[in-house]
Amino acid sequence: MTARRRLRRWHRRIGVVSAVVVLGLVVTGLLLNHAPSLELDRSRVGLSWVLDRYGVDIEPPARGYAVDGHWLSVCGGELFLDDRPVTDLASLSGGVSLDGLIVAAAPAVLVLLDGQGGVIERLALDALPGRISEIARVDSGIALRVDGRWLASDVDLLGWEPVASPPRPAEARPLPADLASRITHRSRARQLSWERVLLDVHSGRFFGPFGPWVLDFFAVLLGFLALSGFWLWSRQR
Repeated sequence: MTARRRLRRWHRRIGVVSAVVVLGLVVTGLLLNHAPSLELDRSRVGLSWVLDRYGVDIEPPARGYAVDGHWLSVCGGELFLDDRPVTDLASLSGGVSLDGLIVAAAPAVLVLLDGQGGVIERLALDALPGRISEIARVDSGIALRVDGRWLASDVDLLGWEPVASPPRPAEARPLPADLASRITHRSRARQLSWERVLLDVHSGRFFGPFGPWVLDFFAVLLGFLALSGFWLWSRQR
């Protein structure tokens, strides 16, 4: 068998094997090129096996606050109303209802929500009487426990006065198991975007530490295809 025939045979074999890899690179490259218009940077991954592949592990919320038929809880650095993520929040000091609204209290912020989980207002620490350890519902509005004492708000949550008798604070309760599972799944999914996954597939990092080396090997094969194809073409001419 002549060298030309052997080269042609290897050219065909390598071309068939490399075609699958090239097709994958083409698809992922096109998707990444249009990632903003396709909203891949904001689309979250909900596949458990992909999240497991990245080691995304979120501790399930064990307790929450029941408010007007809803549950307030914190998972993965976010406040959840039932199983809907609402806003960034590291911890939760309590939750109460106020004139059809839901008030979630954290040590350094108050979050006012409507019944659908829309954020109406966030009151930061500079608009509060101090760091919040507990929250309760009182006749005038709400009361906050700050530095060991209870302070009640006016109707606009602008002024704060000492409370004569300590109110009953909101109590954390165990979350229903199915709700905690849904919250954990949604919180895990929000940690990873499809753009990140496609970038890692395109570069080979998705397949582990040897993934980039495998792509490097196929890059060398593609270079061989280009050179051998050019040589076969020139010999045929």
